[in-house]
Amino acid sequence: MLLRLIRKVPVFQLKKLRKFSMEAHSEDLYQRKLYKREILANEIPENLSPRVEFSVAQYNMLGMCYGLPKWFSYASKASLNPHNRKLKLLNEFAKLDADILCLQELDEYHTFFKNELEKLGYSSIYRQRPERDDGCGIFFKKNGPFELIHSHSFDYQDEFVRVGFLAAFKIREKDSSYKETKEVNPSDVLVVGNTHLYWDDTAYDILMPEVYKLIDEMNRFNIWKAPTIICGDFNSVPKSGVYNMMVWNGFVSSYSNYKGSGKEPRLTTYKPSWAETIDYIWYRQPQITSETVQNPNRLLLTEYLELPDEAALKIETALPNRYFPSDHLSLKAVFQFLSPKTPHS
Repeated sequence: MLLRLIRKVPVFQLKKLRKFSMEAHSEDLYQRKLYKREILANEIPENLSPRVEFSVAQYNMLGMCYGLPKWFSYASKASLNPHNRKLKLLNEFAKLDADILCLQELDEYHTFFKNELEKLGYSSIYRQRPERDDGCGIFFKKNGPFELIHSHSFDYQDEFVRVGFLAAFKIREKDSSYKETKEVNPSDVLVVGNTHLYWDDTAYDILMPEVYKLIDEMNRFNIWKAPTIICGDFNSVPKSGVYNMMVWNGFVSSYSNYKGSGKEPRLTTYKPSWAETIDYIWYRQPQITSETVQNPNRLLLTEYLELPDEAALKIETALPNRYFPSDHLSLKAVFQFLSPKTPHS
């Protein structure tokens, strides 16, 4: 009986039903939740306690100047439409709701995104690439757990005009507003970096000098010996020279034990011919020196945002598509800032 009824449904209606079913399924696949990682007992020293919880998000948003049909011929016109993409990006930023948001390939900063993210409650700093339309931006909530105290940007001094961006934040005290001062307690400081390395993951002669410079700039900038987070599109897969260099210098990827697998997720960017993990939220504990022994602040990773089901990425061949406005996926990590216990903690 059911088969007879299906046969009587016009073909165009069956197509509409099938399309509706696929879209509904894709909406389900798009949903992303925070994943609570298992915290081992030795990760929280007895002399430390949580001082503030905060979240950091990483996103190569695919600049308006790059989201063009000549580079994404498989994507629909609607998915590449600049107006549509801007709305979807703003929606993505709102969903991420991160205390600190690091963006790469950020263009139209002064004419659009700066003002629109201000409406979402963010202040920001931005460094544009020389002779290019895009750059790196760090956005932070105006009334969030941190306030900006210092920033520094640098070029990688190669022909590819890549840039890095560093920012120092201090924990916001109640009823306080930012006042530029050199009297900052190192135990209140968090350092955040944002960068976008060269696009060719096989070009080690370019990528390795860039990551060397990134680490050197970070070490020289971090006069507070503070906990450090570096976000970015590193254009380098796990176990590559760039990845290993970060690990050898004490950095840990927030997704390095994805859902207890002991490894990174399969991908953070998805194209028809290439799907790999190349985006990271790195964190490093304070460098233990004579200045930090008495205040051994630490970062405790507690949660990270799950990646979507791959079926949602294939709804229109690859990324970007109607649900994802970039060819990269956003990442988000939640940390606790641990500080020495006080008599009242």
